[in-house]
Amino acid sequence: MKFFPPTLVLLLLFGCAVGYGGESPRLESPRSSARGETTVSIDSEQSHVLEDALSDNPVPDDGDDGDVKETASALQVDEIRPDANGLQDLIRSLQHPMSKGETAETATPTFEEAPFSTRISTSFSDVTVPSANKIWQMSDPQCMRVLKDAGIRTHTPSFPTPFVRTPLLLDSPVEGVVIDSKWPQKSKRRVMDCRLIVSLIQLARRARAEGVVKIEYYSTWRPITTADNCKKGRKGSNCRKVFEQAKKGQLPSQHSRATAIDIRWFTFESGAVVDVLEHYEKHFHAPPCDDRPDTWEGRFLQHLACALHRDRVFNVMLTPNADRDHVNHFHFDITPNVKWYIIR
Repeated sequence: MKFFPPTLVLLLLFGCAVGYGGESPRLESPRSSARGETTVSIDSEQSHVLEDALSDNPVPDDGDDGDVKETASALQVDEIRPDANGLQDLIRSLQHPMSKGETAETATPTFEEAPFSTRISTSFSDVTVPSANKIWQMSDPQCMRVLKDAGIRTHTPSFPTPFVRTPLLLDSPVEGVVIDSKWPQKSKRRVMDCRLIVSLIQLARRARAEGVVKIEYYSTWRPITTADNCKKGRKGSNCRKVFEQAKKGQLPSQHSRATAIDIRWFTFESGAVVDVLEHYEKHFHAPPCDDRPDTWEGRFLQHLACALHRDRVFNVMLTPNADRDHVNHFHFDITPNVKWYIIR
């Protein structure tokens, strides 16, 4: 029998261990082992680049709501691609229960550090929230029926709301989350088109699952001054021009339709408040979902926005990464008659 030196035997064993350790492990979701194999498909279709998604005209603002501005900027559609980071996010999301109407592709990742130890156990209505394109196509009765089925109470404003299809004011929480203006006494800024409230159902579910009980925003509706109320002479010429364009359907912003919302504050059950201005870790013009925030607040804001982008319940989603006019809020909106979805 031939004997090998002990040193050679140890080297051979070490080499085998390294070779085995170098194999790529198979990533398997806990759902796969518990319920049988789960096939997760990732949409590899790339979205088109869209420029000038918002008007070049600044939205008239009276300056009483925190100096929120909406100026135009070229917007680039976030690409949906099967990259490694996206795959890891997807696998991580499968470790947690999904909200009503979610699929494996849209489940929200959990946050590693937060003012709570586990995801909030809560039940939501059975309403299925469709994509923003389908939401816009809803008739008034269809839209109102969704709100009723979701247990959302509203009433119609007592004042005129030009250019708003189905103006409403919220009278109840949405899926357990209070959604209100920071200045609730300014009722005009709280007007929402029925279709915006349908989109907010999914926002509320995402936020509530992480412990949020209240969302506060700057404004939803920004009324366009009618020609009769514009200043006389040359000083009111631009005001009258905007009104005439609005009558033709050329509105300066989705805020004019009350299908947009500017969100800044999220309050948790613990009392903690996440402020977009203070806590969003912005990198101007960088794709929001490619960032790697350092704080739990930053991760909460990023994951919430990116999950909603995957849900396709808003056509346009602008974060503080978009430009300096959005450093203090999220702008989410439904844009009529389009097929694209943007996050910046």
